[in-house]
Amino acid sequence: MKNIAAIDMMHHRIPGGLDIDTVHANPEIECINVHCWVLSSDGKSVLMQRRSSTVLTYANMYDISMAGHVDGDELPLQAMLRESLEEGALDLTGRLIVPDIPVDVAEAGRYAKGPPWLHNQLVYIYFVVLDPAEVALRAGDGEVGSFEWWNLDTFALRAANPMSKRLVPHPNWYYQMVIKKLYELSRTRAKIAA
Repeated sequence: MKNIAAIDMMHHRIPGGLDIDTVHANPEIECINVHCWVLSSDGKSVLMQRRSSTVLTYANMYDISMAGHVDGDELPLQAMLRESLEEGALDLTGRLIVPDIPVDVAEAGRYAKGPPWLHNQLVYIYFVVLDPAEVALRAGDGEVGSFEWWNLDTFALRAANPMSKRLVPHPNWYYQMVIKKLYELSRTRAKIAA
């Protein structure tokens, strides 16, 4: 695997990145990740990724529409476009709602075997609105098992207790921030349609 992009405690990017195990083993280093949440064009549904049964972390659980690590010398937007092609076979060039600033997310990482580890991340969170007919609902790589459209209200309720609903346990504040943005996008879509 290529090196992944990482930053030090002062938020300085480490040239060329580091290997993933080094980054995840050091709480003073954050990996740089990208997340993309997909809202349906009618504003009523969110695209959920069901992780593959063979991945080392959170197998068969539901997660962000598309996400991944930024490669060592890659820009976040480049990484998000690459991940959308790899995971969802979607070309989102020119369609992403680009985040103003990234957010720091610290959460427990869990492999299928072994002790938990701290996943320190600087995350660029993108959003995109797509017509469900554009999305083939097929996984494009070995990390994704499948995709499902969930009603936005149902997603909001499930995110309140992620583990019981088979959602990857991102921090509560993270889910609340994403849900707020998805509802804002949904209201904007409703105004445009009216």
